[in-house]
Amino acid sequence: MIEKRDHFFDNTKFILIFLVVLGHAFEGVNGSTIGTIYRLIYLFHMPCFVFILGYFCKNISARRVVQSVWIYLVFQTLYFMFTAFFLHDPNVKLQYIWPIWILWFSLATVAWQVALPIICIIPYRVILAFIAGIAAGYFSIFSYGLSASRVVVFLPFFLLGYSFKKNWIIRIPPAVAILIFISAYIALKFFINIPVGLLYGSCSYAALGLGSFGGVDRALLYVSSIVLIACFFSLIPKKETWFSRFGARTLNVYLLHGFIILHVKHMGLPQAINTTLERLAYIAGIFGLVLVLSSGPVACLMNKITNPMSVFKNKAKWQLPK
Repeated sequence: MIEKRDHFFDNTKFILIFLVVLGHAFEGVNGSTIGTIYRLIYLFHMPCFVFILGYFCKNISARRVVQSVWIYLVFQTLYFMFTAFFLHDPNVKLQYIWPIWILWFSLATVAWQVALPIICIIPYRVILAFIAGIAAGYFSIFSYGLSASRVVVFLPFFLLGYSFKKNWIIRIPPAVAILIFISAYIALKFFINIPVGLLYGSCSYAALGLGSFGGVDRALLYVSSIVLIACFFSLIPKKETWFSRFGARTLNVYLLHGFIILHVKHMGLPQAINTTLERLAYIAGIFGLVLVLSSGPVACLMNKITNPMSVFKNKAKWQLPK
């Protein structure tokens, strides 16, 4: 029986994964406009991805959790080998406490899935998660190790997604949504200087030089992210599009694009991009990369790596309160 896909979320995931790869590829590219677009992307794209992850975690099997652990262990090892032996980085070590670059999300996924049955019995869990996310920035113990800071900072979006029902989507008029995005771009370019580290959610306020008012900044960031996510959803086609099928394979893009982006950075390509034409060509190349990595042949290969437990038929579900 062929699984019926949700085209809205497939469309959403494809556009989001393009923004993820584009954001990583923009690191090191010259130009204030690129820098502003980069911060605008980071203002909502990871919160939105975490939200969608939570939405699709309403029925978690033990098998799925084990698969998430497997993916992290395998790709942490592969990224170490690639960085150490291909890029010749002498500082990288093979360990599993500090995720290598993009793999923070993989480790955080494991943490959220494992903790979800416990979190779900806590009343007012979403409100408490926002409070915890704001408070976490005041404690240096929440750092990059074990993705601890990001696990707590992005947890509210995971729980919002878990609690969310699709018919709750507020359809903001597209013209209004676009206007809000333009306003956010103007604000970021001319009026608001958000520390990139705050958008990453990976370190304390003290490390960012924000002091005691860091919690206020994060609270405002939460509000901004929620507004932009609502606007973003309003711009996504509900029906099947030519790229819907690619949206079903975003995990492959996430896991594989880092190898290519790291190599591109190692060659110094981002720093060599200076003209508008070069930037447009670079963006087109990134889009092509996303299409290739989300193609059918790549999916067949990746399924053998990411889903070695497919031979098992364990359908037992954890019963989670709604």
